Amino acid sequence: MRRKYDFNDLKKFKYPNLVAEFMETGYSVCTLSDHMGLGRREENDPLMKAKLFGEEDILTTEALGLAGLFGCGLDYLFDNELCVAGPCPLAYVRHLESNMRQEKELKKIHMKELICDTLDRLEESDEGFIERLHAILSRREERKHGKRREAHK
Repeated sequence: MRRKYDFNDLKKFKYPNLVAEFMETGYSVCTLSDHMGLGRREENDPLMKAKLFGEEDILTTEALGLAGLFGCGLDYLFDNELCVAGPCPLAYVRHLESNMRQEKELKKIHMKELICDTLDRLEESDEGFIERLHAILSRREERKHGKRREAHK
């Protein structure tokens, strides 16, 4: 899941496309370190932060692992200039569809949690609530199926 960041901040990094890919994919530092061949690292690992943000050199084998993880070429990933598509980093466009799908799923999960919490509170405060809710949902299903039958005629 993508992280929120200001596109303009990317230009201050040695490898702005690498940082953009990291931000857009939402991969953890642990995932990056695994693909770089460094083993599992903590999220706040100083060496990983230094490598990711260009303060420490990235070895060829590490670079190849990152390119494989992000599914892109070394020229793009380690270019000193940010690759853009219009006003956005190319990484934003590359991962847009996937991020939109994830955000939609997350909204559904939050909505389900909200509905369940609301139903729990209503059930506690109203003894006949479940029966009335069941009746409402049954009528709704009947109307929905009735409209489907009419559409098929």
